[in-house]
Amino acid sequence: MGESYELRKDYPNAEAEFRLALERCPDPYLPGLHYSLGNAYWMEAKWDQAIEQFKQELAISPDNYLVTWKIGDCYVYQRDYAQALPYLQKALKQKPGFHQAERDMGKLYIQIGKPEEALVYLQKAAKADPEEASLHYLMAQAYRKMGKQDELKTELELFQKYRKQETDRAARHPGADALGGIDTSKERPAEEESLDDLK
Repeated sequence: MGESYELRKDYPNAEAEFRLALERCPDPYLPGLHYSLGNAYWMEAKWDQAIEQFKQELAISPDNYLVTWKIGDCYVYQRDYAQALPYLQKALKQKPGFHQAERDMGKLYIQIGKPEEALVYLQKAAKADPEEASLHYLMAQAYRKMGKQDELKTELELFQKYRKQETDRAARHPGADALGGIDTSKERPAEEESLDDLK
């Protein structure tokens, strides 16, 4: 039931079902239950609750790179970059080339004033997923901080192009993401990038 609600993006009901599953599970060390509840919290931007559940999952499944990354991702959203860094680094050791962790590393380095280091990670992530709009937005931020106006303009154009494609796809196929099940590596809490940040 929790997964069914999650597919419909009904996260409050998903949370309730996952909590019930945890209460009724005879094996408190069964992998996946804390992850599922943590993921529902994560999708609702309930960072502290998500971190608590993900850490419990990590104690059961220490090699789960998705859990490791999502803890780091929560800390990035909270702007707690010192806490985020070791989790993101560990996720990349567990799964080299994992572009969601590379994206977060890029975002982290932009926020702490190291745009050159940010670009190393963002460019790797963009090779894996060149049409992800958020990567071009972040690269535009890095180039802006470096004073590279030509590169900034190029990345802004790519960001606008791919964001429009995403919007058009969503308009043509509402709810299509649920048809293929839950892709835990691609899903992401809503985060609105603004071009005003780059002016």
